[in-house]
Amino acid sequence: MFSGIRSVHFVGICGTAMASTAAAMREKGVEVTGSDQNVYPPMSTFLADRKIEVIAGYGERNLAHKPDLVVIGNAISRATRKLSLFWTIRSGTAPCPSCSKNFSFAANARWS
Repeated sequence: MFSGIRSVHFVGICGTAMASTAAAMREKGVEVTGSDQNVYPPMSTFLADRKIEVIAGYGERNLAHKPDLVVIGNAISRATRKLSLFWTIRSGTAPCPSCSKNFSFAANARWS
């Protein structure tokens, strides 16, 4: 499901699971960006330390770079989810648990 993914955008990136998954993907060499409504420490610092760009708010402009995959957090409102899905009709979408399950984050793991 995730082979060939080079860029990912997380909608709701400041949640603990989302930020951790984003950081793990970044460590694997994936280009990671994210957006969230409330961006503040400790998650803002955690993401900045890992050089993950976080865009405040939710909007179509956040996906202008056309990521290969958009991960939508479960804390995102239903209206925002619908808009995100509409904006990414040509991109793949996945919930955060799917990313965690389908990527191996072991330190010595390599992309297949």
